[in-house]
Amino acid sequence: ILSIDHVIVMPIARAVGIIVSQSLGAGLRQRAEAAVDLGLTIVSLVIGSFIAFIVVAAEAFASVFVSEPEVVTAAAAMARIFGPSVLGFSLLTLAMGVARSSGHTLFVSLLGIARLWLLRVPLSHLLAYEMGLGYVGIWLGMALSNQLTGLASLLWLASRTWARPIIRQAPSGPVEA
Repeated sequence: ILSIDHVIVMPIARAVGIIVSQSLGAGLRQRAEAAVDLGLTIVSLVIGSFIAFIVVAAEAFASVFVSEPEVVTAAAAMARIFGPSVLGFSLLTLAMGVARSSGHTLFVSLLGIARLWLLRVPLSHLLAYEMGLGYVGIWLGMALSNQLTGLASLLWLASRTWARPIIRQAPSGPVEA
């Protein structure tokens, strides 16, 4: 259910990435920054609206796919716990597109690894087994990993460090093949 957001955020991240790479390559930093700002706005509004719908209509949405009341209740709980964190993952997805397009991939790559191996797995284990929250703890750990990396992604995008040139000086003279 919650993977539907990929259909929304992936094309936006790719479009923003194309504009970022073209703009930075042409020396148009402000245009690249404006594209990222617009991408952030669109992702936040569209994904935020999608999440609000899922959270409000969780039972109805889940019952489209399953009919057992226990499964609908569990799916609705999962949507309410994990659903809001989809915005964090969407921000990470946008940051990954900007990182690839600008050539500044290290931070976002490490963030993607940390999201799963330093945050999601340990937090989910801690909350589910050590704190006795069961499957709710797993969802909470997953949600926290998305929210924390989404915040870090937002801060990285706002820092504009991705807009610094990778190549400091253009080669002079004709380029040899």
